[in-house]
Amino acid sequence: MGAPLDGWIETARGTVHAWQCDHMGHVNVRAYGEFFEEACWQLYAHVGITPTVLRAGEILMAAVQQNIAYKAELLAGDTIVVRTRVLEARIRGLLDAMYSNRDAQGYAQPWQRESIASYITVMHNARPFMPPFPGSEREVQALAAWLASLQTRRDVIEGAQVTGVTAPPRGTSL
Repeated sequence: MGAPLDGWIETARGTVHAWQCDHMGHVNVRAYGEFFEEACWQLYAHVGITPTVLRAGEILMAAVQQNIAYKAELLAGDTIVVRTRVLEARIRGLLDAMYSNRDAQGYAQPWQRESIASYITVMHNARPFMPPFPGSEREVQALAAWLASLQTRRDVIEGAQVTGVTAPPRGTSL
């Protein structure tokens, strides 16, 4: 599908057919639902949530809210493109404050240390490639405090993300 654009990915593309239109010639709500259902499955696959994973019960999920803003009418023959991004993800309610980092007016809010600490202990459930965090409760709290502090820092922390990784020449050791 399409390349990411500020976190958005193209998750569905199709053509509107006459049989998907209402009595006024506009796409009906049912047809929009079908396009969005297809987009959901493409998004799930993009983040590794495949039908096999769902059937195995490795991940349980529920869509509890959908918000649709109709910007313009689509007519028979029009191309529909659905772009999607993840705004929120929760694991048993623990991530509410961490991922809901916008207030009611849409302004960004910092992640709370407590939410970050809660996520650290269950991160391996959401990211199967991550092992469980091996540290003590004190280490969880210290890591969460440090991660929370990064939100207000202006300095650059040197590391591979900034400087890159240099490999030694073949035949030499570190």
